[in-house]
Amino acid sequence: LFSLGNKVEADAPESTRSAKAAGWDHPIQLYVRVLDVSDEALEALQALSSEVTSDRSWRVAAFHSGVEPAKLIQGLEQKHQLEVVSSERLMAGVGRPISYRSGAQPNQLRVQFSPEWLAASKLSLRVKPRIGASNGPETQLPETSSFLIESRANDQASQNSPARLFPGRSWDNKHLVIFVSARAIQQTSPDAIARTDRGR
Repeated sequence: LFSLGNKVEADAPESTRSAKAAGWDHPIQLYVRVLDVSDEALEALQALSSEVTSDRSWRVAAFHSGVEPAKLIQGLEQKHQLEVVSSERLMAGVGRPISYRSGAQPNQLRVQFSPEWLAASKLSLRVKPRIGASNGPETQLPETSSFLIESRANDQASQNSPARLFPGRSWDNKHLVIFVSARAIQQTSPDAIARTDRGR
């Protein structure tokens, strides 16, 4: 549908890129959805989430306790207040970060996910978004959580405009929001397979 396409790229060394590689250290499954969001939907999402980190270009927010994010997204989609532009299921592990990518350089969208151990022996997920040269803040989140990454680069004339990433659709009065659901899985699970791109 989009000429630039999406790209999933593992950030681990080539030797660890096999989809059948064994010995994953605490794998985390990630469901990444890029959303085209109206002003009304953005207000609803912001009202039910709390800001974790932000800067001039990015905002990362976690959903309030008791909120069912998947149902919220589905409800807004049924009201035609948001649209899922792209979706990918990814796998990452400690020492094996992975990135969601879309578009081409120099305006490529990239979100890196890196599972890490905290000092308190708790597993966390480090998230770092980027569009072109606009680096977002690094955010530490629980390994099992649902969160939003909101791009504030909505100026159509901007080099980092969503229209450059996803051409062929109108982004007037729309916002690019990335919705991520993360969950830790058992190492023996058949889901523990890395999706990688060898055409790096």
